[in-house]
Amino acid sequence: MFCWRARSLLSAYVDRELPPGRARAVARHLERCPGCAARERELRRVWDVLAELPPPEDGADDLWPGIERRLADDARPPALDERFRWWVPAAVAISALLGVAGGTWFALRFAAPSPRAAETVRAVATDDSFAEAFGEGPAEAVMRGLFAATPAPPARRSAAGEDAR
Repeated sequence: MFCWRARSLLSAYVDRELPPGRARAVARHLERCPGCAARERELRRVWDVLAELPPPEDGADDLWPGIERRLADDARPPALDERFRWWVPAAVAISALLGVAGGTWFALRFAAPSPRAAETVRAVATDDSFAEAFGEGPAEAVMRGLFAATPAPPARRSAAGEDAR
């Protein structure tokens, strides 16, 4: 038997709680190992000193009812505010995030463009090079052509069967 195993069984050995086969194995180890034998003697001395102490005073009688009362208190489900306590920081964080995102969107959406960006947009809007490159002519002509090519809706007929013109 290894020392670590014998030392883990010493308390049960001193209290005579081990099965006979295990108790004999620990006894054989104690005969050969002076370190474990010294620990066994020290453990027996501790038990002897504890046996000489007077029994606890009357305060020990109410110990177990106090423990049961505390266990019953701990068995209660947590109050509603305790269960949702983590929601408050989460809600604050989400609100802050939405505020920053909304403010950024608003600032970018309605901010005046820089003079250079405005100049670029003006140049692209008046430049007909794309339309001319594909043979469509100036943009105004293309737009007029789109609306001119749209057929007129059919005329409605009245209840009498005549055209309603």
